[in-house]
Amino acid sequence: MIGIAVGGTIMSIAYRGAIEPSLSDVPEALRDSARVSAEQARHVAATLDRPTLAQAADHAFIHAMHVGAVWIMLIALFAAAVLVFALRPVGRLKGSAPKPDDGRGSSRSAAEATPRAGTDNKSTNAGADIDSP
Repeated sequence: MIGIAVGGTIMSIAYRGAIEPSLSDVPEALRDSARVSAEQARHVAATLDRPTLAQAADHAFIHAMHVGAVWIMLIALFAAAVLVFALRPVGRLKGSAPKPDDGRGSSRSAAEATPRAGTDNKSTNAGADIDSP
């Protein structure tokens, strides 16, 4: 919102600065209304039958639009930079992240809990002793 308001003010100032040289031979009473906007300047040009004033108003309006667009762009880039700076993480993580706790209270991983091949596992071999003499 602020960028648009500032851009509009800058556009108005740019228009008045660009149209001012074309108003030197316009009567004072009409000069003030031609400074307001390009539409008013076109109306004054039609009243005085001066097509060069209408062309100058068109060029001043286009110049003011370009100036305003550049200023709005700069304000938007500045606002984006402020947001990027303000929303960056506060602390940086160093090293690996801690492993989440599964709630079982054991620190052994799933790979450590599975039996290894070739080792004597008493729970799987206990049933074999029942049938043997």
